[in-house]
Amino acid sequence: MEPQRKQQDGYRVEIYVYEGDAVHEADRFWKDRSEATKKIFGQGTGWVRRQWVGEDGGAGTPSLFMSLGDDRRVEIMLSPPYAKKIGTEKAIERLLVRIATGLTADD
Repeated sequence: MEPQRKQQDGYRVEIYVYEGDAVHEADRFWKDRSEATKKIFGQGTGWVRRQWVGEDGGAGTPSLFMSLGDDRRVEIMLSPPYAKKIGTEKAIERLLVRIATGLTADD
């Protein structure tokens, strides 16, 4: 009998890279930073907020948006179930910043 595997709760971390015309769309989407927290780390600055996408009725999707130069933006998102397992908002922000700090741009 094959051992049962625990079902995953979907994605854990998603990273979107925006280039070309998509940079302007991403910048417009993140233009309102009134609900975002500015985070300064290693190679840059990022903005952390919860987006109301994904799981219905949840607290939203924790996300970090940052620039990797004039022509590249990066958005890092944690699945709401994964964020819930991480725990506090501070722990979630630390993880997002840790991921962002390790990203580099290769042309």
